[in-house]
Amino acid sequence: MFIKLLVESFITFLALDAAWITQVASPWMKKSVPHLMSANPNMLAALAFYILYLSILLILFIIPGLAQKVGYQTIAFQTFLFGFACYATYDLTNLAVMKGYPLSMALADMFWGGLLTMATSLIIYKLNV
Repeated sequence: MFIKLLVESFITFLALDAAWITQVASPWMKKSVPHLMSANPNMLAALAFYILYLSILLILFIIPGLAQKVGYQTIAFQTFLFGFACYATYDLTNLAVMKGYPLSMALADMFWGGLLTMATSLIIYKLNV
């Protein structure tokens, strides 16, 4: 069951995140902090993040939620907070150590992390309830 959920989560998360990255985050970063952008993103690091992040999401929220048959509101609330907090770790660290990292970018990315995680979780929960 775990592998099935991980594959579903990966496809969902990647599809949603690709839209954000290509349409919002990348153009914004190229304009605001071009010196931080790599010409060739490290896809292995991105893959490692997706697998680790989604595995923890499944273990902490989705699998227990499915087993306990919690409501959609519970899944939505818990996973939004989880996503927001996880993305805040990255963004607040950037604000702390990077010169010129925009506060507006950090806040938008933190909110996106919450929304992305919640949307992915709700889709996977709905597919498997």
